[in-house]
Amino acid sequence: MKNVFVALVVLCAACTVQAIVIPSSTTGGSDSDVLPDQTNVVLTLPQFNGPIGDLLSVWVHVKFDLSNATVAMDNDSVTSAVATAKITSGFVTFNSTASLLRTGTGLIEGSDFGIIQTQDFNLDASIGDPCGFDATLDVDYAFHDFGTITKEESGFIASSEWADYVGSGNFTITVKADYLAGATFQGSDGYYQGSTPNGSISAEVEYVYVPEPMTMSLLAIGGIILNRRRLLRAIA
Repeated sequence: MKNVFVALVVLCAACTVQAIVIPSSTTGGSDSDVLPDQTNVVLTLPQFNGPIGDLLSVWVHVKFDLSNATVAMDNDSVTSAVATAKITSGFVTFNSTASLLRTGTGLIEGSDFGIIQTQDFNLDASIGDPCGFDATLDVDYAFHDFGTITKEESGFIASSEWADYVGSGNFTITVKADYLAGATFQGSDGYYQGSTPNGSISAEVEYVYVPEPMTMSLLAIGGIILNRRRLLRAIA
């Protein structure tokens, strides 16, 4: 739990200006899971269990990690060839039961997490190994590991969408990914083996709000300000 402070300015009886510091609080939650190829995964996040009028902001963060994307390439041609290792990944499904419309930066969408990466290799002519994929580890062979690739999006949710985040239950984000690790060859008789990458998905939501007792204090302060103004008018 962390504290954020909101300052309000009120008129005191002596007509000087004083700052009253109003503390606010933060709550929320997170969820994460592995994201296998062509499998629906559901992340569950808590709603804000309080009056919508107490909310100051709603922040959402979604992160996708892809790893173990490897491609092995073997040139069986009598001439050299350029082989291109390629990893592609996209979300077939990306649905949220709460709106992910951000203030000023648009929606968080499945297309934000698409991945296309390539790497070229110059392979020499075949060393004479049998036709078909053969991990010779020689000049006609190449292996590439794309490492860990991360895509993430975050932002403050537009206040017009906050109603989706208020309640005593949860909201969910459902994701289904499609992975492909492969290769293309500029030439004939090229062969490859691609791994099935490992994916993971995580999301978190953070609510900044004014605690309920403090909300009543704000109303009381508002009444004090109005009474001060009336008093000043009467004195004038």
